[in-house]
Amino acid sequence: MNDRNEVDIIGKITNYDNFDFGNEKIEKITVVTKEGNFYNVEMWNKNKDISLKKGDILDIKGKLKQEVLEKDFEKKYYYKIIADNINKIGNEEFIEKEKLKLQGTVIKIVTKNVKDNIINNIVIANNYYIKKQENDKYEQRTNYFNATIWGNTEIKKGDRIEAKGVLIQSSWEYEEKNYKNIFINIDSKNINKIEKEKVINKENNMDL
Repeated sequence: MNDRNEVDIIGKITNYDNFDFGNEKIEKITVVTKEGNFYNVEMWNKNKDISLKKGDILDIKGKLKQEVLEKDFEKKYYYKIIADNINKIGNEEFIEKEKLKLQGTVIKIVTKNVKDNIINNIVIANNYYIKKQENDKYEQRTNYFNATIWGNTEIKKGDRIEAKGVLIQSSWEYEEKNYKNIFINIDSKNINKIEKEKVINKENNMDL
């Protein structure tokens, strides 16, 4: 079963392209949010007739996916949104909204006390499954999300959790190279432990 992964953002189109990939139709969009953060968005086989162009303001719901590129023996991680639904909205609705609801397993946690504030830096493994075309079997993939929990929490390494938070983008320069990352800001009131779910497997196929 896929872990929950629901992203909800509002952004203005800065770049738009669409093309056919076999029998699939793909739309590639870059949007900037009210906070000034940029997101790459993909939508496959849109299910309604909607004409998009640069400058349009969109309410986008979908899933946040992690991608890995390797170049010159160096791995680079970046994130994109796989959209399930896109709606055009008016200028008056261009507000700050970069939300994420997430399930996963805590694989790392480091707690610090900074100026009397408890800060828990964690890494969440968020699993999902894709169907392999060659044999119709499902293969597990994993997103790794950095998150910060503000306040005291009983969460520990190995816990299955469900959380909701706000997406934050950070960028920095190191050895004349620019880096960018996304992490999730979570209030301790918005994170809960959940029971570990059994994986359903029937004849090597996953029930999704």
